Amino acid sequence: MERKIRVFLADPSAQTVMLLRRSLENAADLEVVGTATDGLTALDALKRVGADVLLTDILLPGLDGFALADAAHGAGLTLPAVFLSAYGGEGVIARARRCGGSILPKPCGLHHILRRLRAAVCMPETERADAPAIAAALRAFGIPEQLTGSDYLAAALKRTTADPALLGGITKTLYPELAQRFSASPAGVERAMRTAIEKAWRSRNEPQRRAFFGTAFAYFVRTPTNARFLTVMTRVIQAKSAEWQANPASDPRRFAWLWM
Repeated sequence: MERKIRVFLADPSAQTVMLLRRSLENAADLEVVGTATDGLTALDALKRVGADVLLTDILLPGLDGFALADAAHGAGLTLPAVFLSAYGGEGVIARARRCGGSILPKPCGLHHILRRLRAAVCMPETERADAPAIAAALRAFGIPEQLTGSDYLAAALKRTTADPALLGGITKTLYPELAQRFSASPAGVERAMRTAIEKAWRSRNEPQRRAFFGTAFAYFVRTPTNARFLTVMTRVIQAKSAEWQANPASDPRRFAWLWM
């Protein structure tokens, strides 16, 4: 039997903590190793018990969710974070990404939380180097983060930027691999990706898209297919990641495209 995913849960409402804990522990592959209703208590407990992933509301007393994630990383804990928030917006999403996590709207369905927790933990370490560029690219293209297809596209791009050879086997290799990871079907993965791309394309987010991608998508009259989208995005993300690594951390150019 595979080891369960160890979740630490933090929320300012004791009732929400109780309900979420009960729901999460009904999943066969998860266990809640600790809970807290404020950030300082959460940090102390995390240092003692550890965890594979942090699930936290942003508006915690003491330390907010972002500060908690930063402090945990500063204490040597490398766990990813999933942030729950009733407030959205580009600034909140970007802040979550810089903390090594992602945002889920509050309230949201349990299946969304489970999918995001599993995806956060299952991401191999070799795929995490390109995560800032992938998040920025999907945001610049206009992919709605609340769609299931957004998670699938992010996971696919983490794989293709690490191993571009997968672009030659999207249907036979990549879709089945993602389906297994997310407990879905290959056809469902393909459809969800397609829906996310089409919704973003119909919004005609052209100025932001051109600012980030240049002319990479300028020649597409119709919505790019999943394969073409992944191919172009992989090439751009690799270039952005190389730029990220080349500029020193103190150079503001290193972060400029994160805010596009």
